[in-house]
Amino acid sequence: MLTAHQSKTSLLQLFLGVLLLSAAGLHQAGAKSLSNARQLAEKVKKILHDGDLIFQNRRTKQGRAVEYATGSRYSHMGIVFIRNDQPYVLEAIKRVTYTPLRKWIKRGRNHLFVVKRLRNAGKLLGPEKTKRLRTEAEKHLGKRYDTLFGWDDDRFYCSELAWKTYFRATGLVIGAQKKLADFNLTHPAVRRRLARRYGNHIPYQMSVVSPADIFHSRLLVTVTVQNPF
Repeated sequence: MLTAHQSKTSLLQLFLGVLLLSAAGLHQAGAKSLSNARQLAEKVKKILHDGDLIFQNRRTKQGRAVEYATGSRYSHMGIVFIRNDQPYVLEAIKRVTYTPLRKWIKRGRNHLFVVKRLRNAGKLLGPEKTKRLRTEAEKHLGKRYDTLFGWDDDRFYCSELAWKTYFRATGLVIGAQKKLADFNLTHPAVRRRLARRYGNHIPYQMSVVSPADIFHSRLLVTVTVQNPF
């Protein structure tokens, strides 16, 4: 007998499998399949909440470097918001933007993703703070990606956007900031990225928050895992 949580997780995984079908495939499946997909979309909205944090592996050189430096398989993240009855991920990529969940998942290696949520979110967030999360995050829409991982608000990298959004909207510190020197910088792929970004002036004492730091925060609980290793 599946628990209620397992049933919800299975439903979410089924829904996301439908999302990953191409538009052509859905068209060929006919009106019945489209109707089923819409029904699943309605159900998944009850599982995914505004403010959920979603993590994945990026199939990029930078993604690999982040994995080596942090010792984590999760190199990219974003914040889930429901818009026009559909799930989106607000992320810092080339710019801070909303990306449809289906498209976001397809970019990840093996379509792996993990969704996490604030522990006791129902009590700690509530409608007003959830609205503040969205408002705070949307202040930065259109800003460019920060390739130098600075801590100002002119540009953003993915985990910086999530960290600042939660801190400013709720006062919660989700994931500890570290110095760049605290990460494992010995791997050749990491050293190449650092040399390309900073030349001979690597800012070892610069404050950084990584996707892994947020992922392992004790303030979060796992909602669902898709295709785990």
